[in-house]
Amino acid sequence: MKQKMKKTRMNVWMNDKKWLWRHPTDEGLEINLMSVAKSICLTMDVDAICNEAEAWVRKKGVEVRTNGPSYMVYPLSMNSSNKRLERMWNRTNDFKGKIKVKQGGIVLKRGKIGRARGGPSYGISLPNPHACCVDTIIHEFAHVVHLYRYNASIVNGKRRPHDLLYNRIMLKMMQAYCGIPESQTNPIALGWSIGNGYAPSIKIRAIHEEMVKSKDPKVMRWFTKSEGLTYEEELIEKKKQKKPRNTRQKGTGEYNTPKGIITIDETGDSWNKYEVSLPNGYNWCDSHFSYCETLKEAYQYLGTYDKDAKQYTADVLDKCDEDCYCGWDLKEE
Repeated sequence: MKQKMKKTRMNVWMNDKKWLWRHPTDEGLEINLMSVAKSICLTMDVDAICNEAEAWVRKKGVEVRTNGPSYMVYPLSMNSSNKRLERMWNRTNDFKGKIKVKQGGIVLKRGKIGRARGGPSYGISLPNPHACCVDTIIHEFAHVVHLYRYNASIVNGKRRPHDLLYNRIMLKMMQAYCGIPESQTNPIALGWSIGNGYAPSIKIRAIHEEMVKSKDPKVMRWFTKSEGLTYEEELIEKKKQKKPRNTRQKGTGEYNTPKGIITIDETGDSWNKYEVSLPNGYNWCDSHFSYCETLKEAYQYLGTYDKDAKQYTADVLDKCDEDCYCGWDLKEE
């Protein structure tokens, strides 16, 4: 039976640009991959897919090794892959998407290097996702679904997690997501053989990528109109706006700034321990100095540090009023 995955409502924490990726050929469109992951977990009947896939491979004469009692005998048993995906989503939602790897949740690691992984207790993790990677997300979810209910095949003494049953499950999950025809859910037709278990994933990745780039309606229903900057562009802007930290304090002494010399001295007083002398024409025009209890307070008058010029900017100081009796030349610098 052919399924169609449904869209789910967005959780508040999912409205974050870290989960959004732009369409590869149209910057005006974007996809929320965490939203897609939620829909997979909560709307895809993977137990029905497993039942169909199991019957399909048995007709091919392939032995199926289950992890426990048959789902057909115990429909509410804990070896339900539907229940496992539901728990995966609930766990991810409890952490608001900030769950770590190996904790049984969904981890989309933006900009990280590594390889995608998936398993019943591990959860799934994807390094450096992109707008065309839903096939990879489903690939890893399929490992969760498959290995939660079945044991991987052992052929010639070697474990084969990408066996025929796994690939049938994975391709039927892809069909539920993007409506690929029945002919493309046959792993053997897509190149599967013992020792070449990854071939269907490679073929379906190319098929899915072409569907996204050509804007096939079956995948475009997951895209929405993009707004504002991308996640990476916002990080760059925030970095530009961030003021450099004051990391060059050297205690008392003179500090050269574009507005003149600022001097920090000890007063010897137990209360106002430090005196800050400010350049003429700035702040406290009647005396141009201030008392502070701590060095930390005194450092505030230095402003931010210009790494290129290797000096403080004194950008926190205000100019004296025009009627200041100090008579300082207040013409624009």
